[in-house]
Amino acid sequence: MSRFVRTISVTAVAVLALGMASCGANSGGPTFVPAHSSAARPSPTPSSCHLRAIDQGFSVDRHRDIEYAAIIENPCPGVATNNEVTTQAVDGAGKKMRDGSFYDLADTRDLPTILPGQKLAVVGTMTSDRNPSFPGGVKSITVTVGGEHWQSLDEFDRQHPHWARAKGVDVRLGARGGDGGAWLSFNIDTGSSTNVLSNPSAAVVMRDHANRIVSGHYMKIGDPLRKQKTGTWVPANVDRSRTEVYINQKID
Repeated sequence: MSRFVRTISVTAVAVLALGMASCGANSGGPTFVPAHSSAARPSPTPSSCHLRAIDQGFSVDRHRDIEYAAIIENPCPGVATNNEVTTQAVDGAGKKMRDGSFYDLADTRDLPTILPGQKLAVVGTMTSDRNPSFPGGVKSITVTVGGEHWQSLDEFDRQHPHWARAKGVDVRLGARGGDGGAWLSFNIDTGSSTNVLSNPSAAVVMRDHANRIVSGHYMKIGDPLRKQKTGTWVPANVDRSRTEVYINQKID
């Protein structure tokens, strides 16, 4: 998965735009802009119902890249698949930032499968070598969800009877070192010994003492039965006790 995906335009179905002085979300709440899904088949979900970004935030790391995370919720009765989440850098005037003359300063990540009522996370990195005001000029980010394909929950359960609503548990984020690094460990709870994970990955969300998102970390899952452990960059203002791990899955 690339660290930086250049995107010119994405069909939007939900937008969260929150202003920030440095990192984290403000208290004003999200703004949603709905659009129609481009799925070829009829959707089992009303056209007025869409995935939505409910929280997000970022920090600038030691390499002067932006590390971000966003929480995506499915408030709809159907299962959403093949979703794409694009995070766009915005300047102090509320304008999209560019990476050179032709490309948005943005990053796009997959969110393959999200069940009704479920909340999952996307995390990533934005970097630029063509915008001289990066990263200091980034004052906020917008999070756009697009590409939804819908399936009824009954149909999904028939096709994937052992799909796990997995989550990260026993999350431990170690003390931050002098270089900003720390060790992270967690276990995966699948809910039942008969449930099976499908191409799992972990999205780690870090928050500060005010519960604002300040960074994220992506991790590919190897053996889900073992304790997971990885090193990650940690912002100086992180509250280690608020670290969350979301388990994303992709249909084979």
